[in-house]
Amino acid sequence: MSAAVSVSWAFTAMAGVAALGAHLLGLDRYASLPALTAALVAMGVGGSVSPSGDLSVFGLGAAGAQGAVGIMPLGVSFVGAVVLGLLFVRPLYRLPVLAPSVLATRAAGALAGFLVLLGVVAWAGNGTVAIKLDSLVGGGSGSGGGSGGGLLGAWGAWAVSAG
Repeated sequence: MSAAVSVSWAFTAMAGVAALGAHLLGLDRYASLPALTAALVAMGVGGSVSPSGDLSVFGLGAAGAQGAVGIMPLGVSFVGAVVLGLLFVRPLYRLPVLAPSVLATRAAGALAGFLVLLGVVAWAGNGTVAIKLDSLVGGGSGSGGGSGGGLLGAWGAWAVSAG
C-alpha cells in the first residue's frame, strides 16, 4: 500500500511542478490550467498530446488542423522520479535484510498505482481548450499599418488528447 502512496505523491509533485511551470510561462492565459497540467504530466511520463481542431469565423468553418506533440518535460519527469525514488526506498532502510518477495510486492504495488494514476491523468488531460488566436499572434498591438482583430480575433477550439 505504501508503494502506491509513494506513486501518488510522485504524481502530485509532478502536477505541482507542471502547474507552476505553465503558470510562470504564462500558458494559463491561453488555456485552462488543470487541463494543461494534466497534459504536461501525461507527457512527463512518456505520453503525447495530439491537438486537432478547427477555426470558425462568424459561424463559418475556416480551417482545420491536426498534429502531434511528442516532447517530454524533463523537469516534471525528474521531480516525479526523485520523489518516487525517495518514498519507495525509505521504508526499505528499516529492514535488516531485504527479501526479494518484499521488493517484488512493493514494485507490484507501485506499478498498479502508476497505471491507475496514469489513466486518471490521461482522462483529465483529454478535453477541449479554447485558444484566443489574436493573443498568440499579437493581434494589432504593434506599430505596423494593420488593424487589430479581424480574422485573427476569432476563437479557435482545439481538442487536446493526452495519453
